[in-house]
Amino acid sequence: VAAIHLYPQDGGLSVGFYPTRPIDGTLVISARGQEVGRIFIKASPDAPFVGRLLSGDQLPPSGPLDVHFEDAAGRLLIETTYVAP
Repeated sequence: VAAIHLYPQDGGLSVGFYPTRPIDGTLVISARGQEVGRIFIKASPDAPFVGRLLSGDQLPPSGPLDVHFEDAAGRLLIETTYVAP
């Protein structure tokens, strides 16, 4: 469905979302079972989404982040876990 690249940048967390077809939906970020952020994205193979996911003050102090993508109908299409370097 898509590739997700999560990376630290300027004290926060950025994302590259590279879908295999045009798609829109929501990236949801959770830490320890609690949602800490969400961002609506619209992307396609010709126009992937690249941007800030969380600012530094939104990042939890420790632990992994779970990130998943829901399409416009609320279906889970892809999920990953980010562990800070």
